[in-house]
This record gives sequence, structure tokens and C-alpha cells, in this order.
Amino acid sequence: MRKRISFIKLPSFDNKRLFKPKTGILAFLKKIRFPKLSFKKQRTSGSNQKPFNFKKPSFNLKDIKSMKLMNLFTGIRGRIILLALFTLLCMIFPIFTSVNSLDQNIKKNLKELNASTNKGIGEKVDNQVRRNLESLDLLPKSVDILLLDKYQQERALRKLAEDRFNTIYLADGTGAILFTTDPYQLENTIGAATWFAEAMKGKSYISDAMVDERTKQPYVYISTPVLDQYQKPAGVIGAKMDLNYMQQLVKEAKIGEKGIAYIVDKKGVVLAHRDFKEKVLTFYNAAENKIKGAQNIVDGVSGAT
Repeated sequence: MRKRISFIKLPSFDNKRLFKPKTGILAFLKKIRFPKLSFKKQRTSGSNQKPFNFKKPSFNLKDIKSMKLMNLFTGIRGRIILLALFTLLCMIFPIFTSVNSLDQNIKKNLKELNASTNKGIGEKVDNQVRRNLESLDLLPKSVDILLLDKYQQERALRKLAEDRFNTIYLADGTGAILFTTDPYQLENTIGAATWFAEAMKGKSYISDAMVDERTKQPYVYISTPVLDQYQKPAGVIGAKMDLNYMQQLVKEAKIGEKGIAYIVDKKGVVLAHRDFKEKVLTFYNAAENKIKGAQNIVDGVSGAT
């Protein structure tokens, strides 16, 4: 069998390199040029040097908040928040309206309560005065008191004044006092007194309430004419009536938790008050001290405060 000869032939170099570099490595590195680095400080003139200014970033909180609020009400989340706020307003508005209405009703009820209390006290005082006036008016109608002797006059008048009047007077048509329970007034005349002059006109009379400077008690004068056989005024029966019971009325009156009742005359002077020593005994003028209720009385305005 014939021996197989390999068809692959390898080159022969004859001790010569296939790739021979043109230059050596050291020569190649020498040809590389690096930039020169200088570590010396360069001197620059002041005119050419420009300082570096660092600007701080500016933040506007209002813009940021507005942006957050704008983002808050966008999208599904914003719709949910708006719906919740709308529902909350729908719940709060009726509550606010009902509270306001309740407050107005309470004020109205308190005002009506004060008015009814004032009316009740006024009616009690007025009824007491009028009952006494009717009893005073009944005497000259039942008997001709001017024709009675002094003993009979005194007996009838003292019985009439018992438990009703502090002082009672009987005067003729000239104002001369025929009898009185006040011994200091026996020799005086009452012709200039308003209650006498009004009764001599043929009608019963009730004076305004006043405060006695000596006793420090409120009182009124009431009077009625004594008619002759021709139904003309021939004399006058008058009485000074204390209003001490008014003090008890204002003490018993209840106006709310802290409200108080008091009575003043047409000038604003307190006639009855819970604080008797400070308000009644000192002739306290509530109108001059800017008490609204008393000012309304002086101005002729009715109502409750």
C-alpha cells in the first residue's frame, strides 16, 4: 500500500520573524506627547478677574401651596374630595340654620316671658291701688261725710284707713283740712296739692309713684271728690298709700336664671328692687345710669328688655 502524504504544507521562516515592527517600544513611547501641566498660580489683574456669584434657588410658598391645591382637586381623588366637601356642607348648613332659628326662638320666648312678668307685676300693683281707690270713693257716696260731726268723721275715716292707707285726709272746698291721721298736717292747707286740685275737678285721681324722703318708702296719692246735693265737688277725701308690697312682688318675680324685676317711676327713680338698700334707699335713678328698661319708661316706650 502506498504511503499517504499530507497535503498541508507549513511555511518555513528560516529563523526570520513573520511580523517585524518598524520601531521599538521605547521609541514609540517617546513619540507620544502629553500636555504640559503647570501648578503655578497665574497672576491676574483685578479688572479682568470676575467673581463667581452663587445664586440661591428661590421658592414661593404661595405658588407651591396653590400648585398642591390644584393637584389636590384633580383626578378621581379630587372628585372624591369635592363630593365629601359638598356632603359636609349639606350637613352643616341645616344644623347652622336650626341653631340660628333656635337662638332666635329662645330670645323671643325670653322677651315674651319678661313682658308677661312685667305685665303681671304691673297689674298687681294697679289692682291694689284701684281697689283702695274704690273703697275711698265708696265712703262719700254712702254717707254725706261733710255733714257729720268731727267724732263721726274721724271714726269713719280711721276705719277706712285701717290696713289700707298710711295717711288719710278730709278737706273742704277751700283746701282746709277738716281731719287727718297725720297730726302735723292739721293746721295746714292742701289747696296747692295736685291730688286735691285734680279731685276738685270732679274725678278720682291717682298720682305718680314717689319716694318719701323721710321713710325712704315708695307711695302714691289717691283722691276722690265729695259731692254735694247738686253733684258738685264740695270737698276732697285723699290718702297717702304706701307701696311696700311692691318690694315683695319684685322679690318673688323670677325672670330666667339671673334676671331681676324692678319698678321705677316716670323719672327713672327705682321704687322697688331686690337690692333695697343700694337702689331704693339711695333714690337710684336707673334712667340716668343708662339702664335700658328705665330709659324706655322715661321715653314712654313700652315693652320688655
